[in-house]
Amino acid sequence: MEPTGAWSRPDHLVATFELEPDGSARALAVEESTGTEEPAGEMFTRVGGEVLAEGGGRAVIAWPWRNWGPNLPQLMASVLVGEGCETARFTRCRLVAMEWPAELVTALGGGPRLGLAGVRDRLGPGAATRPLLGGIVKPSLGLGPAEVAATAGALARGGCDLIKDDELLADPDWCPLRERVSRVADVVGSLERPVLYAANVSGPVDTLVERAAAAVAAGATAIMVNAFATGIDAVRAVAAAGLGVPVLAHRVGAGPIARNPEVGVDGSVLCELTRIAGADLVQIGGFGGKLFDTSDEVARNLAACRRPLAGARVPVPVNGGGVWAGSTPTVLDAAGHDIMLLLGMGAYEHPGGPEAGARSVHQAIEAGVAGQPLDAAARSAPDLAAALAHFGGRP
Repeated sequence: MEPTGAWSRPDHLVATFELEPDGSARALAVEESTGTEEPAGEMFTRVGGEVLAEGGGRAVIAWPWRNWGPNLPQLMASVLVGEGCETARFTRCRLVAMEWPAELVTALGGGPRLGLAGVRDRLGPGAATRPLLGGIVKPSLGLGPAEVAATAGALARGGCDLIKDDELLADPDWCPLRERVSRVADVVGSLERPVLYAANVSGPVDTLVERAAAAVAAGATAIMVNAFATGIDAVRAVAAAGLGVPVLAHRVGAGPIARNPEVGVDGSVLCELTRIAGADLVQIGGFGGKLFDTSDEVARNLAACRRPLAGARVPVPVNGGGVWAGSTPTVLDAAGHDIMLLLGMGAYEHPGGPEAGARSVHQAIEAGVAGQPLDAAARSAPDLAAALAHFGGRP
């Protein structure tokens, strides 16, 4: 079967599915358009789906994208997780590739406002070409604003370029968003180099942009949204608000969509959708570590962040899930230098604490950039040496 792009057409959204039983592509084309075979002639020609290819458990279907217009939630409900997942006649219906018309990409958000190049610019000349390092504030819940700020400061002193709230921390009464942001901004703002702080503004959508604007006013230098739990349109809304800071889309909520091998959506398509919506930083899973994605799946997610996409900027691909100093060569070998390693366990389980843990990964990145084996670099990098000794053979 031809790759999806062979059928690219400007007025249609072309989607490739792993679809069973064989011969059911026409039924899916109908389900995701008119919903019934009854309309004939001009109506179906205008809004109906067209089967472009079918066979071998795959099908390529095109729909006029103006059926949904520039409406991310409706696109999700119609094509990505629509009737194909709900209807019993489809024993397998998994969306694995999309060809996005340029006009639709623009209408849906147009991609990152800053992207990889813009985020590097915010971080200064020292971050112009090297891999970036991010850190998550842990414990996920329980810290007050001063404790969050102290933890963020430790991660930043250890070499993190970006500190982010955990996806579980939003605006509880014991750690209010505005006070937390203000405290963190004071700490990281006192450092001699730029460090971004991504505050989690996820929550009720009717006050989403207001919360994001308040966080920026309080000192947040990035905004985080739980993209698939809050809804993908939350990413578009925050990116379109003109707040002037990068937007990090956390992929929490994507697991139930991406993990099922029978129905749902490949992670690479979700990465493309998140990128189109305007995320400057897009989570791709992790090469190695604790997350569900296989290395091949992570590679597809990474490619989705980087492939030409109707002029949309390339975001920062974020590799996470069990990052530590010893896993750094695996990530850099697979992804190159245009990547962010997002650090949690590797900081907090380090025997020297989070600052030393962050520094150990920063030292591992420096070794990777220099082409130096970690054991050789560790001879003059005590925090790296401590990490290698403590974590041992962990992948």
